[in-house]
Amino acid sequence: MRRLASSHAYVAPPRLFVVALRRIRMSKSRPRHAQKAAGRTVKGGLPLRRAGISALAIAAVAGAGLTGLAAQAEQPETGKNLVSNGTFASSNAGWTGAKNTRLSSADGRGDDRAVRVTSTSHAASTVALWERRTPVENVVAKHTYRATAWVRVEKLGRSVALRLYEKNHRDHVVGTEQAASKPKSTGWKKITADYTARSNASSLDLGILGYGVDRDRGMVIDDVTLVDVTPASTASAAPTATATAKATAKPTAKPSAKSTSEPTTKPSAKATETPTTAPDVAADAAAQTEAAASQPAPTTSASPAAVAPAKTSSPAAPSGWKLAWSDEFNDTTIDRNAWTVENNSTYGDGNKELACLMDRPENIKESDGLLTISARKESSPITCGSHDSRFPNGRSYTSAMMNTKNKMDFEYGRFEIRAKLPTTPGSSKGLWPAFWMRPTSGSLGELDILEVVGTSKNNASEANKVSQTIHYDYVPTYPMQVNVYKTPSGSYADGFHDFAVEWEPGSIKWYVDGNLTYTRTKDTTSWIDKAFSGDFYLRLNMAVGGSWPGSPDADTAFPAKYQVDYVRVYQR
Repeated sequence: MRRLASSHAYVAPPRLFVVALRRIRMSKSRPRHAQKAAGRTVKGGLPLRRAGISALAIAAVAGAGLTGLAAQAEQPETGKNLVSNGTFASSNAGWTGAKNTRLSSADGRGDDRAVRVTSTSHAASTVALWERRTPVENVVAKHTYRATAWVRVEKLGRSVALRLYEKNHRDHVVGTEQAASKPKSTGWKKITADYTARSNASSLDLGILGYGVDRDRGMVIDDVTLVDVTPASTASAAPTATATAKATAKPTAKPSAKSTSEPTTKPSAKATETPTTAPDVAADAAAQTEAAASQPAPTTSASPAAVAPAKTSSPAAPSGWKLAWSDEFNDTTIDRNAWTVENNSTYGDGNKELACLMDRPENIKESDGLLTISARKESSPITCGSHDSRFPNGRSYTSAMMNTKNKMDFEYGRFEIRAKLPTTPGSSKGLWPAFWMRPTSGSLGELDILEVVGTSKNNASEANKVSQTIHYDYVPTYPMQVNVYKTPSGSYADGFHDFAVEWEPGSIKWYVDGNLTYTRTKDTTSWIDKAFSGDFYLRLNMAVGGSWPGSPDADTAFPAKYQVDYVRVYQR
């Protein structure tokens, strides 16, 4: 994104991610979830309470059929427990640990035994615990499944979560629910989540997550259950025939594209990690005033009510990839446990951007199955926080940015977004939507999955180009490498398009609508593994103005809407 790194350097505190994964599927392999998700609260804390429990809600693919999470009565659930060896009574049989994971025993809730999960590293690190494949009965459409787990943290300040998600026979996630809590004591804490299945013959994954646990003080897990709690009247009304879900996904085969060893020159000014000169307040104010003056005054009847596009199933993941996390934006509120939304932020000033980044429905919202980021020209200047040195009298433009830092962090994977961009040819100058990644540690490296800049009438044809870029140190020592891919027809504002990157050791590949468009390897980029190792997080935003797109002109249409159908992360 060639952006100025945040001046507020924040090094992620140690995290531990614990997953007790339970897969319900007949004779089908369980995917290895190597995701390093940390459902961390934002700095300062973000306690959410639903139905009387402290909870974090990560509804990655939430939709019709999700019952939400709720605090359940303490009575034991009736019905068959679909989890095998959920009591860990005599051993950890059937469970396995991932990298940096140590499994041992601890005292259970009664006189029995429980499983204790810690890290093998001296510093707190990511670990995972999951159950090996166990054939069990398939889920039934419209049946409600209740997952419960008892968890005890050995150090306060650690959060725990319980997740359920449903996959159809093609391994497509069709629904999910997650509940979480930050215990106020080191005693046993019960976590409960309900999920209503959307189809027959699907699998249901159950996971217990935790983070912030160190080497010597881990988490103890006991009495994991998954029970069909569907009332008899509902169960009898449910269809008995097993339906085979029909996929409308595109073929997974992707045509091979030749990557060039020399990067294409991108027409943009370069932002440095640290500003070298003081901001020119007078020049900036004049630029914004001139740009704003050229815009027609906003009216409430300028655009008709938005109609959400029909949701489509995702393309099947390439062979060898498994879904690790996603946000389908099917709820009515942004998942604050996965995303942090900037508010009254001047982030982007290093690129001479003009908008104040706001956390309000006018600029960012989730509804009708979409996330919508709206860039606006305000009828009167908006004061952007209390330290806006560039525009002390307020800004004429507002927009939004959100990120997953310290909440959903990943090392390697396939990162995919389906979006409709507001870069209509000839009427979008000054708009700059993007989807990109930065290191969680705050170190060097940047991976731009998509960047498109809007155009004026004079260069309307440029709106059908997407830039795919990697950066290392933001200076000529390691020049950025970029590919500009042109859509075969139309523009990215005509409808929804899929943008993806596959990041693996020594290799990064970009895709647009399933087509391989650009490849970087150690042969083309000697510094690729230096720049791209360790945890990275996602950024999703739309800038207004800046060194690259320039200021909006009289033809730029506001409000401009960047609509996102989903964000998905796959891992090996």
